[in-house]
Amino acid sequence: MKTIYTNIIGAFVFEDSNLVDERLFSKEEVRENYGNLGKGETKQEKELLKKHPDAKAIEATQQTLEFFSDNRYLEKLREANIIITRKKVSLSVMPDHLIVQSINSMDEMDKIANTMAKRLREWYELYNPEFSHNIEDHEKFVKLVLTKTKSELLKEVNVKEEETMGAEVDDRDLKAMREFASELDALYAARKKQADYITESMKKHYPNITAICGAMIAAKLLSIAGSLQKMAMMPASTIQLLGAEKALF
Repeated sequence: MKTIYTNIIGAFVFEDSNLVDERLFSKEEVRENYGNLGKGETKQEKELLKKHPDAKAIEATQQTLEFFSDNRYLEKLREANIIITRKKVSLSVMPDHLIVQSINSMDEMDKIANTMAKRLREWYELYNPEFSHNIEDHEKFVKLVLTKTKSELLKEVNVKEEETMGAEVDDRDLKAMREFASELDALYAARKKQADYITESMKKHYPNITAICGAMIAAKLLSIAGSLQKMAMMPASTIQLLGAEKALF
């Protein structure tokens, strides 16, 4: 009786434990076929079934496995396993993995932006302390530093120019401050793009959790849990505590 056995390197026809025909997979065919082996769906299986209509597909037996211990096939099996492993690794990346990396990047950007904003304020306060003390929002502070003169900024906080305690600086010093402010402004813009990407991705891939707690909080919960699968396996009591560990312990 003829039998057809398919593995990751090709399709093979046996008759009484002897190989009578084979169709080996190319590297590209290994990538394409590994999910459909043994189902009669690969091109090679169909060719052999057409050529040997009386053959029946079988699962691996001890005899067929021993047959592939031959050196001729061992190297092909090794190469095919490497190809399939790479393919599976690439397919294992899910949308939540990308979102977690993005929200973690935003956290890093926030830390950097806060440090830069503190440094800019200390620097700019040598020149215009009254304005800095009256504007708490860092991003708004940066925008105004870049777009308005000292006299305009003092008017906004109701301070006369002759009453300011700030030092006089030349254009070169002021240019350096504004260049630093411009870098910080670009960082805020990049952060906003990341936030927009996270919001769109969460709404697209995880609308339920996004509807419950909002895109950014939901993304942060995914980050703390590690992935959606890990969070789904957590009891409700654990999910309630995500992000609150420092406050509790």
